[in-house]
Amino acid sequence: MKFRRLVLLLIFLVVVAAWYTKPTREEFVQFYTSQASLPGPPSIEFTDRFVYSSVTVNFYTPARVEPGEPLKAVSAKKEEYLGLFGRFWKL
Repeated sequence: MKFRRLVLLLIFLVVVAAWYTKPTREEFVQFYTSQASLPGPPSIEFTDRFVYSSVTVNFYTPARVEPGEPLKAVSAKKEEYLGLFGRFWKL
């Protein structure tokens, strides 16, 4: 009985700590710009969950779909990050 209470208390404390230290969009932009040198600004989708943050970074490159057509933006690369306990991890 005491062991079960201790385990539940530890789980509760971990969830509260994760909620309290959940990173924000501004922290991700600071983290990402310090890591990468980019030719152009990427598109950042930030999703704020209860305990963690989910971020999708989409890079675009100009390309011609057909000869003679104007350049269009085409998705080149997509990266996903998980924000938990004040840090970001690449998935």
